[in-house]
Amino acid sequence: LFARGVPFTEPVIGDVLPGGPAWQAGLKSGTRVLEVNGQPVFEFGHILTQVALGDPRETLLLVQEPGASEPRTVALVPRLEPSQHLYTIDIGAPLDPQGRIAVDVGGAAAAAGLDDATRLLGVVGAPPEWPLADQLTWGTQDLGALELRVAREGAEQTLRVAPRELARGGQARLGISPPRQHVAALRANADLDALGLRAQDRLLAVNGAPIRKLYDLERALLALSSDAASAANPAGAPSTLEFSVRRGGRVQTLRAPALSRERALRLCADLALRVDAESTEVVVAAGEAAQAAGLRDGDRVRAVDGRPVDAWRELQDLVVRAIEQNRAVELKVERPVPGEAAAQLEFVVDPRPLAGSDWGFSPRTAHYVYRSANLGEAVSAGALCSWRFVEDSWLTIKRMLLGQVGSQNIGGIITIGRASYSWAEEGLEKLFYFLAMLSINLAFLNILPIPVLDGGHLAFLLIERLKGSPVSERVYGYSQMVGLVLLLSLMVYVTYNDILRLF
Repeated sequence: LFARGVPFTEPVIGDVLPGGPAWQAGLKSGTRVLEVNGQPVFEFGHILTQVALGDPRETLLLVQEPGASEPRTVALVPRLEPSQHLYTIDIGAPLDPQGRIAVDVGGAAAAAGLDDATRLLGVVGAPPEWPLADQLTWGTQDLGALELRVAREGAEQTLRVAPRELARGGQARLGISPPRQHVAALRANADLDALGLRAQDRLLAVNGAPIRKLYDLERALLALSSDAASAANPAGAPSTLEFSVRRGGRVQTLRAPALSRERALRLCADLALRVDAESTEVVVAAGEAAQAAGLRDGDRVRAVDGRPVDAWRELQDLVVRAIEQNRAVELKVERPVPGEAAAQLEFVVDPRPLAGSDWGFSPRTAHYVYRSANLGEAVSAGALCSWRFVEDSWLTIKRMLLGQVGSQNIGGIITIGRASYSWAEEGLEKLFYFLAMLSINLAFLNILPIPVLDGGHLAFLLIERLKGSPVSERVYGYSQMVGLVLLLSLMVYVTYNDILRLF
């Protein structure tokens, strides 16, 4: 396989989640990972696997950063992701550096003139310094039309892609979410230090512009930057920025001089804002059930179905319970009124599936083809991969027994089928690589000392060799029965996991 060439995703960091371990360590999009815990990596998936199966107390990355002449070693402390019960450093796969995209036949992008030969350069209105993934998130956040900068036939153009609304489907929702105001973490930044913002603060507004959603802070600071004078703002930016912050239950104002565009973007990059799980304030999705019932951004829910709520988790649990009972949700809401006491309102919201938008294209991930120079190198690479598969299988079992990897991560025939289809889409070489990995994993499981499996038979032969006589037929029969029950139980459990993943 390696002599022929196998396609892999580049071992390069794409998205970096603000506040996560990689972000805390200062890693940026475009950084190439050479080793994880001393193990060479040649695919992005290997990074995630080595982190998940490595020492949860520390992960060592050998990285080559863009523009750096020499690689450096970075130490991180992985974070346990509760939903998957896996350790992670919160990074995403890299997008194709040439901006290649996959265009849906007959979709919105195709109607706008895009095709698979189009190269995506950026999103109009988004900071061009940002990675392409962040620019796309910025542009699609409000589910409106996208203005794209593209390259076609050697010329740069601007095309407008109007999304097509998807049929409503899935579980019913209210269409509300918590505000993104919680200062989860800060990195070293002179402007943040001068401002006096602290972790655990709630950032409410900047010069009166509310901070509730993703990129609200970036939009506010860019509009107020010292070089943002425009026809809409002929006097230029204000000389002082006023940050409204809730700290320890009290709202206060932090002031700082106006920032240049570059410093404003750097401040945002060094500030990790997360959703505020301790708040019951809501952000209302446009066109959804909550907005139709009359709720607005900034409303604070005080009770759900007559039960007082003080945190988002309490609100969410009561709403989910009402949805499961297929009934409307009664909300008591407090709405701020400038200069007056807050208005006390009541709404009845009938949950419904959320609408979706489809722009008809998706960016491709960064791929390369690993091809050995000769047959000897191919055999060596194959042996190394085979040993790594065995090692990963053993570490997976070990971490599961230690409670460091959740058992919900294992799958059965349905997961194997879906993975086979996904890998086959990347070519026959990638499919055969997956089948080889699957065969080695099954071979490893087969030699475990479990009755019924070959490893169990070998264990009985070893016992017979040591004691000089075979085990009794009764012991042998019971052990085979126990082994069979264990295998059948495992098959039922992994199939149950497979079914859960389908919904």
